[in-house]
Amino acid sequence: MKYKSIVVTQHGGPEVMQIVENDLRPPSAGEARIKVLAAAVCRPDVTVRRGEALYTGTPLEQKLPFVPGYAVIGDVDSVLVMMVNPGFGGQEFIAETLPKIARVRQMMIDCRLERDIEVDGGIGAATAPGVVKAGANLLVAGAFIFGSQEGVAAAIHRLRESVES
Repeated sequence: MKYKSIVVTQHGGPEVMQIVENDLRPPSAGEARIKVLAAAVCRPDVTVRRGEALYTGTPLEQKLPFVPGYAVIGDVDSVLVMMVNPGFGGQEFIAETLPKIARVRQMMIDCRLERDIEVDGGIGAATAPGVVKAGANLLVAGAFIFGSQEGVAAAIHRLRESVES
């Protein structure tokens, strides 16, 4: 999936703004994907584009490239809650992170949003029921499924059974 953005790679007038096409990647831990309904280029964006809004001691090159239009009206598409410290597969599930799922689900209910909550890290037949009960509906279970001695199909079946019973 692709999206377009405006990027400023050098200081100057409106002519330095370029439209570029980017690959849309899934959100990482601590990130949210937001469907932008409207965006505005505000005064700080214009001054940075001109090279005028630099902090003392900050070289021009450190401000470029930048994407103007952070003043947005958007819609959360999905939320990823990490159940481990990101970095590598096969980590132990951190049960203390379960309340985060319930908190995010409650925020969505309060805002009348029906969105996906994805969980990743330490997900298996023993942990899946708890994350689903807390409000998650997309589960990433890579190590459980692909590291299973019973085979991929059997591991997926066992994971599904764990949340359906």
